[in-house]
Formats: sequence, structure tokens, C-alpha cells
Amino acid sequence: MANRVFPGGDGADAWRNGWVEAQSRLLAEAEQSFAPLPVHVVPYLPAEPVGKDALAEVGAAMYGDADPFAAHSVRPPLRMSADELELALPGADRENVDLARKGDELIVTAGPYRRILALPAALARREISGAALRDGVLRVTWSAEGANPRPDELNG
Repeated sequence: MANRVFPGGDGADAWRNGWVEAQSRLLAEAEQSFAPLPVHVVPYLPAEPVGKDALAEVGAAMYGDADPFAAHSVRPPLRMSADELELALPGADRENVDLARKGDELIVTAGPYRRILALPAALARREISGAALRDGVLRVTWSAEGANPRPDELNG
């Protein structure tokens, strides 16, 4: 979800045009990064949407006639469970993939691309027990609570 997106259009001043251009570039990056999932846009509103009616208007603008609770027709590129993280890395090869932990973040580098993933508290306090890249999907597993193995490299 992209929030506070300036509307484009004629007659805007240079300051707003600069924001529209910058946001357009970032929206394009988000759409590419999260594809095939949709990126829902909330326009910059004149006031914060407070209350049930205002939030219903925002929801209607974002989803239109689509059901926001419907299951996606495609598999999301990132899935996390209590014991495993799956991240789609199409075209990546094992030699160019690296994992690192920094506090409660997992840093995944695939060639020139880097993604920093904030881990939920339940995973942030656990150590990685294994990682494997197969068929363009990186699977990272965590140790049981209290265990502290230290993986040295991606498993084949």
C-alpha cells in the first residue's frame, strides 16, 4: 500500500511536480518489486481519515469493487511462517546470494539487489538454522527457541 500519493496533473506548481515525479519513480519500483501482487494507492488527502466513514471511503477508493479479503490469484513473492521464510528470487544463482542478520532484520543480497526484511519478534530472537536456494525460491529456516546454530553458507 502506498499512502499519501500526490495526484499528477496540469496546473501544479514546481514543488508538487517534483513530488509527483519522485513518487512515480518509487511507485514503479514498488510495482516491480512486489509483482505480481498489486500496489494499492491512497491519494494525499486534505485531512487524516478518522472514523469509520472516512476509512470506508479510503477503502472504496483503494479497492473499488474488488474484495480486499479475497485470496490472491498468484503466490506472493514473500511468505513468512512461524518457522520459515520463502522469498522468490527468480534468476538468482547460489553463488550470488548472501544472507546477513543485523538485529531484528534479515538482509538478503542477490547480485546487485538487496532487500532488508524486518523480522517479527518471534523470529528476530531465533537463529537461522538453514537456507537453501532452489528453483528461484530462497527458503530460510529458523532454529527452535533456545537453539543457537550458526549457518556458514547456503545449502545446495
